[in-house]
Amino acid sequence: MQQPRFHVHFTPTYASWINQVEGWFGIITQKAIRRGSFHNVGELTRKINDFVEHDNCSSGAAKPTICPGERAPQGIWWAGV
Repeated sequence: MQQPRFHVHFTPTYASWINQVEGWFGIITQKAIRRGSFHNVGELTRKINDFVEHDNCSSGAAKPTICPGERAPQGIWWAGV
């Protein structure tokens, strides 16, 4: 018996990680790239990276990164820092 040529994978629409990713793309679209005019992919990439860096450093939420000018709290070891 021959193996099927295609195997269909189903991801439910209620998967929580998909909703979080779609929400993040929505934030990037609204706050960084909407109404923007980009002449090439490099400009778009730079704009998105600048937004992500700014958002990581200015957010009041828990941050997995140390922003420029910050020091790690005493007693906490950061990988590579």
